[in-house]
Amino acid sequence: MMRQTSKITSKGQITLPIAIRRLLALKEGDRVLFEVDDSGNVRMRPEGREGRFAKYRGVGVGHLKTQQQADEWLKALRGRKE
Repeated sequence: MMRQTSKITSKGQITLPIAIRRLLALKEGDRVLFEVDDSGNVRMRPEGREGRFAKYRGVGVGHLKTQQQADEWLKALRGRKE
């Protein structure tokens, strides 16, 4: 686990430590989202980023009901017949 500290300015601003910015691949102008749970724990993450597989979410819903159908669909997608 990485732990870093930052000081709050009189305007309520903080500077994210360089190690955190690099870890999250944040650059100037990026937005971050703060989430606070019921216990008061705070999570911060880049806003609006999706994982690289997010575009495939739900692709099989409806027409791929069995593993065999999913396998056949993947083979066709990859240009294979066997």
